[in-house]
Amino acid sequence: MQFTPPGSGCSVIFGKNVTAAAPGSAQGLYLIVSDIEAARKELLGRGIAISGAFQDAGGVYTGYCILGSALA
Repeated sequence: MQFTPPGSGCSVIFGKNVTAAAPGSAQGLYLIVSDIEAARKELLGRGIAISGAFQDAGGVYTGYCILGSALA
C-alpha cells in the first residue's frame, strides 16, 4: 500500500515482502530534501552519526551516509 500525505511530495510504502531488509532497518532509504546542509544539522542534532558530503561519479547527486545513531 502506498501512502502519500495530503500536500506532500513524498510517499511511504507499507506491506509484506516489499523489501528483503530486516524489520526496523533503514537499508536503501532515500531522504530527499531541499536543503541538504540543514537536514545534516538536524540529523546531527538528533544524535545520528553521519558522514561528510559526497557526490556521485557524475556530480549529479550530493548525499551523506548515515553511519549509526546514539540509540544503536
